[in-house]
Amino acid sequence: MVTEPTTFEGPPALVFSLSATVTDDRIERVLPNAAIWKMAAPVPGNDFLKGRGQTRIFRERVRYLLDRIKAVHGQNAILSVFPVMPVAVAVDFGRVIMPKADLKMELYDENRRLGGFERALALP
Repeated sequence: MVTEPTTFEGPPALVFSLSATVTDDRIERVLPNAAIWKMAAPVPGNDFLKGRGQTRIFRERVRYLLDRIKAVHGQNAILSVFPVMPVAVAVDFGRVIMPKADLKMELYDENRRLGGFERALALP
């Protein structure tokens, strides 16, 4: 399920709530006033992924979503990504990214020691 933000003002954030539920307040702590886009599993959890067909659908939806976010926020925006997902799906996310065509991205990782998400990687 994909949810678009209620307003497109502010920096875009793409939240993958697949292996656990991610609430907006956790994103807003590190990215205030973000336009939060979400892709969520109907029931987030470690076992939501049941077969290869799901990864194909994931790739198709993410490709569409990356294009849509760029169309709405402009090609100069930086997309903050919060990938709460299994490794297999994370690999597919990496395969979908087109560095020359997609927005620049900053990937965030949960760090309980610091009390939430922190920027972990920037993709040019």
